[in-house]
Amino acid sequence: MQKKGRSGLAGLALGALLGVFGLLIAACLSDKKRDELRIAEINATAAMAEAAAASARAAARQLDAANDTKVCPRCAETVKAAALVCRYCRHEFTAEPA
Repeated sequence: MQKKGRSGLAGLALGALLGVFGLLIAACLSDKKRDELRIAEINATAAMAEAAAASARAAARQLDAANDTKVCPRCAETVKAAALVCRYCRHEFTAEPA
């Protein structure tokens, strides 16, 4: 195994030094900046979840149209389109005009 002119001790010292710099940078971030970063991360996660939910709703609508079914707004289970009451959660559907 070739060392290529590198010392193991020098690598250890460099790693420790860079680790200390990382801790100093993290400590220097203000609480406000950390909170802003956390809020941005939460908002991004919420936006991704909403996009996934919208995609799932669109897919459910397509399946519903093909299968003559509908999705219960309370429990999100699929029931027959003619159902007046959800068989899972007992939600009563409003009569839709023909």
